[in-house]
Amino acid sequence: MKQLFLLGFAIVCGATTTSAQQFPIRATAMMNPFQDHPAAAGVLGCMDLHMGYRNQWSGIEGAPQTAFANLHGQMPGQGDDFHGFGVRVESDEAGAWGYNAVNLAYAYNLRLTNGARLGSRAECRILSASTGHEHAGYARITGCERSRSIWQPTVYCADG
Repeated sequence: MKQLFLLGFAIVCGATTTSAQQFPIRATAMMNPFQDHPAAAGVLGCMDLHMGYRNQWSGIEGAPQTAFANLHGQMPGQGDDFHGFGVRVESDEAGAWGYNAVNLAYAYNLRLTNGARLGSRAECRILSASTGHEHAGYARITGCERSRSIWQPTVYCADG
């Protein structure tokens, strides 16, 4: 019975959602945790603004271009447990594919006894994706998408 329970638990924990498109890969997670993890909103204790632009393969038509700006912070007057908020605007284009998105995020961070943090977030995403019909002959797709996983717990370890 115990083995059946463990097998069922492993299947439930291993179940993930898949997406047909790959999200942008960034190497700035240590400097800008909010960009990829909205549950990290407000972890620095101050308003934090990051902006970036990347033009890969400059001079080649249809080369990947990514731009983003995000701002996040903490609601004032809180102790170890806090409420964070943030906004992220991003644009990504690669050849005939691209999207523009605006994300609004709320996060609650709870300090655990060992010094780590448990963060939970709610996020609303407005997305406009295009197939670049002017370059590839495809129809234009636009829409508004609401994030499927509204509450996503995240463990965020911090010093002290």
